[in-house]
Amino acid sequence: MKPKDPHGAGPAGLRAELVMRLVQERGLDQPGALAVVDADPKLRGLLGRWAAADPEDLAERARRRVDELGRLAGCLGCGTCCRVSSPTLYQPDGELLGQGRLERDALYSLRAGEMVYSARLGRAAPLERDLVKLREAPGGGCVFLRGTTCGNYQARPLQCRHLECWSGRNAGDLEDLARLDRRDLFQDDATALALIEEFDLKVPAAKLTDRLGQAARGEAAAAEQALELMELDHRLRAAITRRYGYGVPELEIMLGRSALAVAESHGLEVVLAPDQRPRLRPKASPGGAI
Repeated sequence: MKPKDPHGAGPAGLRAELVMRLVQERGLDQPGALAVVDADPKLRGLLGRWAAADPEDLAERARRRVDELGRLAGCLGCGTCCRVSSPTLYQPDGELLGQGRLERDALYSLRAGEMVYSARLGRAAPLERDLVKLREAPGGGCVFLRGTTCGNYQARPLQCRHLECWSGRNAGDLEDLARLDRRDLFQDDATALALIEEFDLKVPAAKLTDRLGQAARGEAAAAEQALELMELDHRLRAAITRRYGYGVPELEIMLGRSALAVAESHGLEVVLAPDQRPRLRPKASPGGAI
């Protein structure tokens, strides 16, 4: 008689256990842990022999293999860190841009004063300085993420190269290193530099963030002021494109995200009220403008 299956659910039950074991031991997210389990030749071999093997012995051997992977001093290719967010660029990353190994169209800026989530702090906080980042995919995560692998691995930024989940090395270790500033990317373009300064005076990031934050809390006067700033943001961007020829990707580096995108990050959207005037409302709300 074949030994009793300790899981009852067969190899699927063991596979689920191995995934959760790897999540707990290595700190991977579940999609990443599942990808690692399914890609590992030893685990595939063990799970594939379920019908002909002793389930208890097979399960124990599979657990030992997952423990080995959990202790491995090297990247497992799970993609967990790439799904958290896109990396911030530092001064050494300027070489990647100068060599054409990292395209400018893959970048955007966050302006000092914007409210963003900090993985280090575990909460949202206003930025103290400008940041240049790689774009994020529509569903979240780095734009270069392909399944669980990097589509630009040989030219990945410093922050990506520094991260080591197996050793505890993280972005916080780079805190004292100078970040790349959006002005660095236009240091030879006097027109762009002047436009950056003028735009920041007319649409201050901190003021826009403050009004959107109040609007998200239901304050009608702040919502009106936020809409005025959003309209000005739109008109300035359109005028700069018409007069100077900068495209949307360049503007998202020079001037940061559009005010509409910033509003969306506050959970707000623009809708037309019955009087045909634009209003802000929570994106999750089926009705009722602020």
